[in-house]
Amino acid sequence: MKKFLSMTLLFTAMFLTFSACSSDDDETTYTLVYNASTWGNYAETVRIFECTDNGDKIFNSSVECKKGYEETFTAQPNVSKVKITIGSKWVQQVFLLKKGGNTTITIDGSTVVGPNEP
Repeated sequence: MKKFLSMTLLFTAMFLTFSACSSDDDETTYTLVYNASTWGNYAETVRIFECTDNGDKIFNSSVECKKGYEETFTAQPNVSKVKITIGSKWVQQVFLLKKGGNTTITIDGSTVVGPNEP
């Protein structure tokens, strides 16, 4: 019985050692910086779609933005890129995220938008 408990304890310790957090478990984040002018004092609805490598949308969020808005989001696991709509228009760029780091996404007057998803 002692031998069984010793082996169980040893295997538990080994499992916990090898399953500890590593640097590849760091959170992937992205910061949305909205510097585009809005009409009057109205906020613009920005929808953020988090996508996997093959383009599946697995999460989305919506924020109301005025010029100067900035917020950092934590991406869902398995997300590798972000697509954005402003109102009913798609931003014509796919933003690739740096795994385990932060990616800054800036929306300004030179951001290209259109009716079709990129």
